[in-house]
Amino acid sequence: MKKTFLSLLSVIFLALSIYALFTLASGIWLVARYENFDINASGFLSGELLFTALCLGFYFLIRKAAKKAR
Repeated sequence: MKKTFLSLLSVIFLALSIYALFTLASGIWLVARYENFDINASGFLSGELLFTALCLGFYFLIRKAAKKAR
């Protein structure tokens, strides 16, 4: 049961990380396209980067815990 729950959490955080990476890339593309790098754009990009890092961190922690559960 614990292994199944950890696997499910791992898949959820991996999907969130992939989505956040896509959103970060599209945000960088929009800033580069419109050449409008102001405080709002930098806040958006840094927030997306932080969210991506947190999701990937949780993914690797859960993956490590799942390997220990075996």
